[in-house]
Amino acid sequence: LAYEVKKMGMLYNTAFIAVERNSVGHTTLLQLKQIYPLDCIYKEVKKDKEDDVETTKLGFQMNLATKPKVLFDFKTAVNDDIVKITCKDLLYDIKTYNRRDLSIIRKKDDDGSKHWDILMAAVIGFQMREFANDSVIETYSVSSPIFIPNNLNSPI
Repeated sequence: LAYEVKKMGMLYNTAFIAVERNSVGHTTLLQLKQIYPLDCIYKEVKKDKEDDVETTKLGFQMNLATKPKVLFDFKTAVNDDIVKITCKDLLYDIKTYNRRDLSIIRKKDDDGSKHWDILMAAVIGFQMREFANDSVIETYSVSSPIFIPNNLNSPI
């Protein structure tokens, strides 16, 4: 998976990459840090009232503290027309996600639960805008988020 992420990053001029730090993400990050520039991989930022401190932990941690914040930020951006969604799969994820799902971080894949992978990829990607260089534009269009499923045999 790390080689697929690297390939996509290289297609976009050594793009800044944010991998979700979860069960599969840990393995991906372990390999990715060997084959991709470290300064182009997201490192966790600890935020408090006074300072934001970049840690050495690679990857974005989706948890009960970060999930509501990043989803609210994304929802606000969509509602304020900062983000325009044209990807039908992402629109489906948005329409089927509800407030009760905030407490779902990850269940076993074989239990039939939905994980909203495309939505979570878009949300994490939107959070990365603050780490982008000065050429970032003010309005984002999400026609097809760059998403590499954890299971490459997945129909997603």
